[in-house]
Amino acid sequence: TRSCSSSQRSPRCSCSGKLIGMGSWLSRLARPLATAFRQTVSGSPDGLPDWAKQMAEGDDEGLFGPESAVWEVHGALSTLVGGIRALLLQAAHPAALAGVAEHSRYETDALGRLAGTTRWLTVTTFGATTVVAREAARVRGMHRRVTGTYQDRQGHVRQYAAQDTRYLLWVHCAFTDSFLKAHLGLGFPLTRDRKSTRLNSSHVKRSRMP
Repeated sequence: TRSCSSSQRSPRCSCSGKLIGMGSWLSRLARPLATAFRQTVSGSPDGLPDWAKQMAEGDDEGLFGPESAVWEVHGALSTLVGGIRALLLQAAHPAALAGVAEHSRYETDALGRLAGTTRWLTVTTFGATTVVAREAARVRGMHRRVTGTYQDRQGHVRQYAAQDTRYLLWVHCAFTDSFLKAHLGLGFPLTRDRKSTRLNSSHVKRSRMP
């Protein structure tokens, strides 16, 4: 069977047949891997975790609404990149790093930990206010147990608590900066509500939920 150049290729030539066959093989290989990933992250093979059902509850648009920059940014794939950057930036603070090291399950269940953050971000962005309040109460309940000590740059031992407003501010600023930079850096548009103060206030709203 003869080979062909790019200018001679047709659906019937051997090169195209090999490429189509390889694509089919890769698709068959990727399918179970994708299913396994969805199962690990969401707890369900179809990728829809149980907590997502509460997104249908409530009769309002939540804290921000569909015309907000918050919905636009968190509705794009850039949020995945921004989330990774945010976690790295948050770890630059010794108190946040100590809290993660002593209380997080990231070393034994990294994807499960990622799923927890994804749940909080999704619910507080797109959920109705009653659903957001419930999610905020759940997260705050977990954070009450996150306390300990860390060593600052001068070698002094200091106390930390996840609900300390100073550390909450650091975490939320890292989120906001990272999501915006990833969104714009990857070429996604920011057409809704261009005033940055609205997006910057998004995590402030989340942190103040009862």
